[in-house]
Amino acid sequence: MVSGTLSTLDCGVNLGSIFYYDFYQLDFAAQQSFSVTMSSGVFDTWVDLLELPGGLVGSNDDSLNVVGTPSYFEGIFAPGNYAIGASSYEPVTTGAYGLRSAVRPATIAQCRDIWATRGITFSETIATTDCVDASTGSTFYSDRVVLALETGATLQAHLTSAAFDPMLILYAVPAGTIVASNDDSTVGSSTAFFSYTVPQSGFFVLDAGTAVAGQTGAYTLTLGGSASLAAVTTPGARPAARDVPAGMLWRPGGKAPVTARGPVRRLLVGEGRGAP
Repeated sequence: MVSGTLSTLDCGVNLGSIFYYDFYQLDFAAQQSFSVTMSSGVFDTWVDLLELPGGLVGSNDDSLNVVGTPSYFEGIFAPGNYAIGASSYEPVTTGAYGLRSAVRPATIAQCRDIWATRGITFSETIATTDCVDASTGSTFYSDRVVLALETGATLQAHLTSAAFDPMLILYAVPAGTIVASNDDSTVGSSTAFFSYTVPQSGFFVLDAGTAVAGQTGAYTLTLGGSASLAAVTTPGARPAARDVPAGMLWRPGGKAPVTARGPVRRLLVGEGRGAP
């Protein structure tokens, strides 16, 4: 647990108004799954995760979408250098806060809002306790991850399973528009795959599920890609009827993304302390 204070001497970032930031650096030599919680008794907190040297990975204002609750996000992230940006929802806000990071299991089960980056691979299980879509009259189960992607970035998603027929759907949020999807990557293959190039920076939800109603079982999901341009995968017809994801971590009218600048302190995930 790190105890800090936002003050007028901290990094002042102009996002239309001035927001004060403290930055804490995280360095990962291997894929890491962790959570971050920021709380304060004197102001409404806001926390960002940035991939250095720049680029938003995730953010949160109020956990559980309840105003005044601690800011919280959790996710699975590729090796690299990151910075946690501790700030406030309202501009020119100062006061004391607490910041905690902790290692968590690499799971996306039970329909939680889990952030992710490209460059990760993990195994999970589709279960009846995961996200449920009954909009077509049949019941489909799936897991979901949230990604922040910049203009021109390429997302490649591979979903494999020996237990069910995999299905991938990528939504742009908050509109809920399907921008890419795939059932069988090739004729006779049970691997779902797509490659999508982002036309405009924003948030996306990747739905990893089944093409056949009622199926469950183990799978492996791999997320890759680069900043180079590639062909956009055209969405399929059937997924258009699927439910739009709900319960996202951000609220309309929230702050714009920020890039890390100014002093950056180191935070050790799972050790409950930060460097001076």
